[in-house]
Amino acid sequence: MCPRTARRSGGPRLSLATVLSIAAVVGCERAPTSTSPPVNPVADVSAFRPEFPRALLTAGVSASAVVPFSRVRLLLTRADSTVAFDSTYDFDSINDSLALRIGVRLGPAASAFGETLQLALAYINAEGDTVFRGGPATVVARLQTAEGGQSAPPVQVPVRYSGPGAHATSVRLSPHRLEVVAGDLFTFEARAGDARGTDVANAPIIYRSLNSVAAELLRFTSGVGRATGSRGTVGIVASLLTGAADTALLVIRPLAARLQVLSGGGQTGEPGAVLAQPIVARVVDATNVGVPDVEVHFRARAGGDVPASVVSTDAEGYARSTWRLGNKSGEQTLEVSSGKLLGSPFTVAATASSGRPPNDTSGHGGQGGGSADLSKAVMTIVSGDSQSARVSTALEIPLVVNVSDENGKPLADVAIKWRPVGQDGTASADSTITDATGRSSNKWTLGARAGVQSLKASLDRAGGVSVTFSATALSDAGAPPRQLRFVTEPSAATLGIALQPAVVVGAFDAQGRLDSTFVGRVSLDLGGTASAGIRLGGTTTATAVAGLAVFDRLQIDATADALVLVASATGLESATSQPFAVSNPPAALSLRSGDGQQAKPGTTLKKDLVVVVEDARHRGLAGITVTWRVLTGGGTIVATSTSDAQGTASAAWTLGSLLGAQSVSASVPDVLGSPVIFTATAKR
Repeated sequence: MCPRTARRSGGPRLSLATVLSIAAVVGCERAPTSTSPPVNPVADVSAFRPEFPRALLTAGVSASAVVPFSRVRLLLTRADSTVAFDSTYDFDSINDSLALRIGVRLGPAASAFGETLQLALAYINAEGDTVFRGGPATVVARLQTAEGGQSAPPVQVPVRYSGPGAHATSVRLSPHRLEVVAGDLFTFEARAGDARGTDVANAPIIYRSLNSVAAELLRFTSGVGRATGSRGTVGIVASLLTGAADTALLVIRPLAARLQVLSGGGQTGEPGAVLAQPIVARVVDATNVGVPDVEVHFRARAGGDVPASVVSTDAEGYARSTWRLGNKSGEQTLEVSSGKLLGSPFTVAATASSGRPPNDTSGHGGQGGGSADLSKAVMTIVSGDSQSARVSTALEIPLVVNVSDENGKPLADVAIKWRPVGQDGTASADSTITDATGRSSNKWTLGARAGVQSLKASLDRAGGVSVTFSATALSDAGAPPRQLRFVTEPSAATLGIALQPAVVVGAFDAQGRLDSTFVGRVSLDLGGTASAGIRLGGTTTATAVAGLAVFDRLQIDATADALVLVASATGLESATSQPFAVSNPPAALSLRSGDGQQAKPGTTLKKDLVVVVEDARHRGLAGITVTWRVLTGGGTIVATSTSDAQGTASAAWTLGSLLGAQSVSASVPDVLGSPVIFTATAKR
């Protein structure tokens, strides 16, 4: 055999998976060009590329970053089970590739063009444990020719995890739904389990966010992260190297930034009476969007009272409270507060006077309202114009106006009247007050007629200063209904094992936006002609949270090539998933009987060698081809046998002529426990 040297690859670094490759093999001498192989020729082994578990590729991390290893063993065996090459190389985990130059001498069975070899890889950690196994895969040792020739594409070598926890078949995230405020840290914990539901310790788990802009994980090995988005729902996925995965939902609530008092100030009413208009406050985030579920406190002074002193904001960030004035005449005040938000506390004034109509607001003063000539004020539309929605539904974007004086200076504390034209719906508040920036907002629910509708906003004390908003009301017949969509599609599944990752279905409006207000029940069923006689098991109905329904326990009870899921919910257009396949591949190979026998050299053992092929549910699997190979001793055994209805496969073994220990292997590609090694002793 030729001397071996190892060198680092000068090519680009690969960040998705650690790669071991034989770029080329240089022999000690130039191979001949005759049609028959020379004596003990040296050949080039075709290049190969290991394919690590998909979870690593999806997460964008290297294998050695998840499970460290420091050495790689490369084993090449011939068809007669003799070893053609066996060597172990140091592998620095900070590098992503290793290029080798080796020479392989062809065996006696080689043709003029070369020899087929079986490749096996073992990735070994510092403790000497094999944490990844690659192969077996077929590579070709080809003789070099003077003419050279185009190199073949690399052989793909499947690599499976074989370290601690490799027998885990499932993973479960906890909690399955978590609410946090924008900017806060969050924590999810995942546990691996085996086919019987028992926890599996030390199984590597990879975490990833389905929207890293909105929710950023601090490390891929931990479920700790920060909610970097302002609001919304993000899926957090935990994956095992064996392929199992689970998805949890992170609901990001907006961070409250500012308290606004929109309307209700400046009224006049009878002492001891309830004012005609409620006090309307709103809590918004930094982008001026309403924040729900924030406590707003209302506290009346001078003997007055409010029936609801603490009110939680609604889905749009609004909080409302009526105000009963005290029994004394004169100006009275009410304090509106919400923690340490900007604008909190805010003082609202009203006048108790027995001689004024309860809803008279002409006594309202303050900056802008009392000192400016509102007849010269300028009102403009900031946002909310020209929207569309179904009849009798609220527009999504609030109506916002800006009021300034003739020089463009914002006018604060100016009362705005909101009046729909005719029967064109209703405004959330009849009157609002401009804030320190001169802006004021309101919500508009459209009327029942289809077509263009209008709403007029005008200054309460200068009715000629106004703007008109318009919106298009779509009829139920002409407007696309809300519909379901698959947010996470079903992927290829294994018979009897929960679909991973979890299937997620969302409710969307006519514009294709997630409807976070939907909290109805969503059901899944199998559809299409391929589903005849097949049952969908597990939890098939789920209640949506923030518009999303998660199905994490779905199972299929039969194999199929092109199944689809159909999602349905009352009042929503159903959705059909992409086709997916359900298979029942072999998952494990184990020794049943026949090991450790003794017999004379050259004779057949009394008992056949028996192995068991099982699926992921630990049930015997029929029709699986088991490959048998003599490893040592030179005996004979059938090349293959097929498992029966109980999953057992057997083979008769005739020992070789040599005395002592002999061995054979039974293997099924890419299954746990393969290959199984049998030994026997040849005695006279």
